[in-house]
Amino acid sequence: MFWIPSTIFKFYNSLVGIPDVGRGKFDSTYLADEKTGVGVSEGLQFLASVNLPAAIEDHGGREIPPSVMEKSNEIKRQGGINTIDKMINDLPESLTRNKEILDEAIRMLDDEERGDTELRTQFKERWTRTVSSTLTRPLRDEAKKYMDIIQNAINADKVVQEKYRMNRDCIVLLSKQTHEIADELPSATAVGALRDSFVLRELHRLMDGVAAIKAEREVIESELKNTDSDSVRARLIAAFQQGSYNDENSVVVHEIESIYTPLRQQVTESLSKQEQLVENIRRANAQFLNEKQGNESSGMRDEMLKNLARAYDVYQELLSNLKEGTKFYYDLTPLLLKFQNKISDFVFARKTEKEDLMKDIQQGIVGGNQPSTTTQQSGNNPYAASASTAPPYPQSQQPAAPSTGGPPPTTPDGSALPYPGSYMQPFFPMPPGYNPYNPFFNTTAPQYPMAGAPQYPQQGYGVERPATGSKKK
Repeated sequence: MFWIPSTIFKFYNSLVGIPDVGRGKFDSTYLADEKTGVGVSEGLQFLASVNLPAAIEDHGGREIPPSVMEKSNEIKRQGGINTIDKMINDLPESLTRNKEILDEAIRMLDDEERGDTELRTQFKERWTRTVSSTLTRPLRDEAKKYMDIIQNAINADKVVQEKYRMNRDCIVLLSKQTHEIADELPSATAVGALRDSFVLRELHRLMDGVAAIKAEREVIESELKNTDSDSVRARLIAAFQQGSYNDENSVVVHEIESIYTPLRQQVTESLSKQEQLVENIRRANAQFLNEKQGNESSGMRDEMLKNLARAYDVYQELLSNLKEGTKFYYDLTPLLLKFQNKISDFVFARKTEKEDLMKDIQQGIVGGNQPSTTTQQSGNNPYAASASTAPPYPQSQQPAAPSTGGPPPTTPDGSALPYPGSYMQPFFPMPPGYNPYNPFFNTTAPQYPMAGAPQYPQQGYGVERPATGSKKK
């Protein structure tokens, strides 16, 4: 195949500062060379379809044509059918691995967005953080890009598997030993009678021309592959420094044309030769087939040889495609893992934000309903209610201290009475855990049966001190 090397495409993609006109020039002038690869492929397919050169090399009998032997040896050197079987069986596993990573990343995004939607519905306007769908739009777009890449890979795998299925039997035959191939080839003698004919000599000459064109293409392809992006970039930098052009676009177009125009001219000439050669081969082969008609076994043998030639070409395509597919999945895995980690970090950050917001909302709810909570607790506690409605202690029962401004009090017989000592409330120690600032919410005294309400009259009522450990009756 004849392709522009990947280094040139990498360089092309790096020309971010080049105007669109310059990039368009690069597109139309140099990327069109990919068509030459299609031309070579069509030429090979045509030769395989007319069983050349095997048809003119075959002398009948049980002898294997040299071109078929060469193809068989090359396939066996590359590992034969076992190599293809292993690589094509490994593809689904690699695909599944990458698809699972992407599916898990999308699942995390879906779960986070679903949870955010449910909490937004529950708390309504109190759920003030940014909607998940707004934040995840770039991640969703990136996930869509990876989904499209994987889908394209799946479609390419189907094409490869179909080629494999249709040509596997002939590839298996080419992977066998020489005597096994000879045993499965039908025998024929028709070509031997045409050995000295003009048409047969003409076809031999045309096959030599095909070999010459293939050699030219290999030289051109080698020159292209030896031209890397670093050398192109160095030439562009040197041209920029000289300042011999008015704009960057002119520099790029001129330098790239100076590198690749000679090679493109060689390819154009080679394609022209190929078209003429194919036409001559088609004409000579038609005459050759006319002279071979009437031999049924010869037709079966020719069909088998054509299938073997086609199987060899398919084997080379499969080997190349499977290597590219294996490398594709291998390179895709770390990219998907990095993308999955990015989503995992996002989900973790949103989870932390969610917990903080829920804490704030709960604190706001508790703080805003505190009075109603207190009323509810007081209404359910008979002790607290009775204490709040109890009348004040009657002050008349306390002995009043006499005024210090008048004479001391006297008895009926006129004798003076001593001033009584000032009245002092007796001290009664309160139970453990008593809270003098809020006697209605005393919850830290487990020895009393009803936490939150005092079980004894409050301090200052003048009742007797309760016995420790006493129980209500």
